[in-house]
Amino acid sequence: MDRTEFMSRFADLADSELHTLRESSRLNDLVRDQSFYVDLCKQFFDGDPHNIDERQRFVGILIAMIHTDGRTKNALLWIADQAYLNPELYGGSGLNSLAAIWSFLQWAELTVDEKESIRGWMTKFQQEKTYLANNADQCLRLLDSRRD
Repeated sequence: MDRTEFMSRFADLADSELHTLRESSRLNDLVRDQSFYVDLCKQFFDGDPHNIDERQRFVGILIAMIHTDGRTKNALLWIADQAYLNPELYGGSGLNSLAAIWSFLQWAELTVDEKESIRGWMTKFQQEKTYLANNADQCLRLLDSRRD
């Protein structure tokens, strides 16, 4: 599935309705493999950097999807990394992705490896004291406060 087919699956939803994906069955037949969503990200972020509207919609869909089962976690971390590397192009997408990761961390059951991977990403984003640092710091605090 390419980016056009993926986006067409959500064409009938307004941006303000993306949150309804949590209760929707439309995600049931979509791939659950995390790498699939990272590959889709590359199609959106390696193309035209000025295609802001479509990219923001795509990020909004990924954010809505993370709240169903976490399948887009790695894609959102990848987006945050792109924002870290190219803040002038992708800054807003990175901030929104980290906010979604923080929300995800509140309920997700994570393995030790997943927690350490997320911790590594957040430490990277926090070290440089970039605009991502505050969101990364909040994610690290939440990881530290978890009892699992």
